[in-house]
Amino acid sequence: RKEKKRKVLDQPRGDSQADTEKLRARVASKLGEALEVNKEELAKGLGGGDAAAEEGAAPAEAAALSASALAERSREIEAALFRLHGGRAGMAYKQAARSLAHNLGDKANDKLRIKVLQREIAGSVLVKMSSAQLANPEAQKHAAEIEENKIYHSRKVDEAVKDGLAGLDFSADGMAQPVGGERGQAAADDA
Repeated sequence: RKEKKRKVLDQPRGDSQADTEKLRARVASKLGEALEVNKEELAKGLGGGDAAAEEGAAPAEAAALSASALAERSREIEAALFRLHGGRAGMAYKQAARSLAHNLGDKANDKLRIKVLQREIAGSVLVKMSSAQLANPEAQKHAAEIEENKIYHSRKVDEAVKDGLAGLDFSADGMAQPVGGERGQAAADDA
């Protein structure tokens, strides 16, 4: 029975090339949608703010927000993600795509989107970033505070354990007894 189950798990799922291409197109589309979040704020961050529009200037950075540029950038990121996962659109690929789309689409994560759109972060680097690295600055700050609290409490536990052990006497049989306790007192009386 186990052999049959193992064989079934080892077999390819039967996903066709067309299904994979559809999935990849959907992932690229979702990444493109995520890159468009807060588009007006991003235009300001990219140098295409209201002042530039009033002067009639069209900075090169503002062109990064064109629909074709966003689509191209999202396809580049998806291709890097697909390569990272060995050319397979399996569960790990899908999970990584969801994480990227979530973090790029976070309204509080404008800095990440701007860096991606300005190509300060290459697609091949972006897809290798951890969830912590992709998170918005507030979430990163919160995670750092949690980590500090863990370290603080861990040190407190270590100190408590050391303090507790300092008041124990370890006998030859490996049993810990309080210093000056009943067993320790009885041994002193016997001597």
